[in-house]
Amino acid sequence: LPQHPQVNIDLRERLSGEAAKAVREGGADLCLISGDVSTEGLECLSLLRSRLVLIVPTHHPLMHRATVSFNEILDQGFVGLLEGYVTQEFLRLQALRLHREMKVKVQVAGFEPAFLMVEAGAGISIIPEVLLARLNQRGSVGVCTLSDSWATREYQACARSFASLPRFAQEFVEALQRQVRKFQA
Repeated sequence: LPQHPQVNIDLRERLSGEAAKAVREGGADLCLISGDVSTEGLECLSLLRSRLVLIVPTHHPLMHRATVSFNEILDQGFVGLLEGYVTQEFLRLQALRLHREMKVKVQVAGFEPAFLMVEAGAGISIIPEVLLARLNQRGSVGVCTLSDSWATREYQACARSFASLPRFAQEFVEALQRQVRKFQA
């Protein structure tokens, strides 16, 4: 935006399937998606792969578990994201597939506040593993890998045609790719 002050962005958080559909049908120019979503009719650039992981307070019984299934932890008290956050909705749907519900004790606006609440002992949470290096520098929470196959997420940028995007949108995708490379280094 600093390089293109005349541009306005309409940014909306949606489930990946809805976002891909909006691009496919011309309701959006570009989307960022993750998970098992139909990308038929779209050009997609792979950005990164990351697992969703469980984080627990240091005194929690799961502290020393290497892996855990989502079904095993649904009776625990969760620090969840606010209603409407895509990751929270995705996890809610995974629980419903198991005919269960997540027991959310507190909801927060983002992964960093969720991490801080877990660190303070308020409950357990699920976050993308790619955020751990930045958030858990002090090793102040325990981390368990989720064994569920859906927990591995590939993040992609999708458009009907990247070459047909306006130049500022192409520059955004290029900047996003540079940022991901820097984040992974």
